[in-house]
Amino acid sequence: GGGGGGGGQGGQGKARFIHIIRDGRAVVSSLQRRGVKIKNVDTTDSRKMFDMWKHFSMRSYNKCNNFGKDICINLRYERLILHTEEILRKISKFLGIPFHGQMMHHERLVGKGGGKTTRKIQVSNTEKSTDDVKQAIYNNSLTAW
Repeated sequence: GGGGGGGGQGGQGKARFIHIIRDGRAVVSSLQRRGVKIKNVDTTDSRKMFDMWKHFSMRSYNKCNNFGKDICINLRYERLILHTEEILRKISKFLGIPFHGQMMHHERLVGKGGGKTTRKIQVSNTEKSTDDVKQAIYNNSLTAW
């Protein structure tokens, strides 16, 4: 069938990417507060950390744009937090899946599922931000820096 290449019928199997961009000040503050180490980077130097964030964010932003809007979308983290349902609906449409109200309460579903119709929702035990994923969406991190 026409258009777009990729996997099976109707575009199934076609990879899609969501690039979420967070305010660089918040990123640097969070990394420093959590004591995240980055190879060959002085994480106590906020200016260098911000420059690194800017470099990688812009590179990812441009790559996403180069893929095209049917393959990759750029989203602002702050907008996701402040306008959650609107952005989740946009993401659902982008992915070609129906929006469900329970998406607004993902924290209730972590560790659940695994039945005949759903897979168990798991999060990494080694990723430092896993604790945040297990919580309801909150906005106190938006201005924590």
